[in-house]
Amino acid sequence: MDKSLYAVDWPWWTRDGEVYFREGKLQRVDIDSFQPLSETWARDAKRVYCGIEVMRGADPASFVVLNSIYGRDHNHVYTLTGAQKEIDASTFVALGPTSHWFNTYNSYGKDEKRVYHLTVGGKACVLKN
Repeated sequence: MDKSLYAVDWPWWTRDGEVYFREGKLQRVDIDSFQPLSETWARDAKRVYCGIEVMRGADPASFVVLNSIYGRDHNHVYTLTGAQKEIDASTFVALGPTSHWFNTYNSYGKDEKRVYHLTVGGKACVLKN
């Protein structure tokens, strides 16, 4: 067996000390602390990742996966494109079952004041105030 190629947890994998999400290589990843959290989300000691994208400002220690579209730390809700600062992270819940991150049914959520739907570009838009 080639020890330079190791499946961490598909779609996450490593080769020659690098971590990959599908075909894309993660940048600045700490391979020793790297932890896949779901099919979409992962973290290391310093960063949270959605696929190969670093979720800037996300706190890895408090980050939890809500479903394949949404994650949350103690300050913000995150989607495929990063922090959604208009969402109240303390009251936000993701709605619907999760099966695959391209399934738009899984991209609804709500906080105390609003209902959100994730648009194609990854931005959560308000459906109801």
